[in-house]
Amino acid sequence: MITSIKIDLHLTYQPLSMFRWQLYTAQAMRSRWTSFMGSDLMEQDDDEQDLLKETFLETSPILLGLTVLVSITHSVFEFLAFKNDIQFWKNRRSLEGLSVRSVFFNVFQSVIVLLYVLDNDTNMVIKFSVGIGLLI
Repeated sequence: MITSIKIDLHLTYQPLSMFRWQLYTAQAMRSRWTSFMGSDLMEQDDDEQDLLKETFLETSPILLGLTVLVSITHSVFEFLAFKNDIQFWKNRRSLEGLSVRSVFFNVFQSVIVLLYVLDNDTNMVIKFSVGIGLLI
């Protein structure tokens, strides 16, 4: 007795722009290289790579560009703030005019923020930034 099973097949065709296709393939090649080297250098698993691919494919290039621009601007301002903090403390010979209580409270606050950032899964750049700020 021969039975026939009917299978419904639905295909969706969505063309990609060359830019988005290149981003997608570059991410796939990066995955192959890290697995070839034996360990994840950036400590990313497959779920994070899929999320990154999805972000590149579904987000507007204008929004991605604006995000990169704002991130670079933030990094420049943060670097300038670190430079000014270093100059301020380098030229200080005494704590005259400063509240010792507020200085200790700011250090305590920075330690709490650093512990919070280290406890959560945050970006390495943020961990580095908060750590440098505490050291200064």
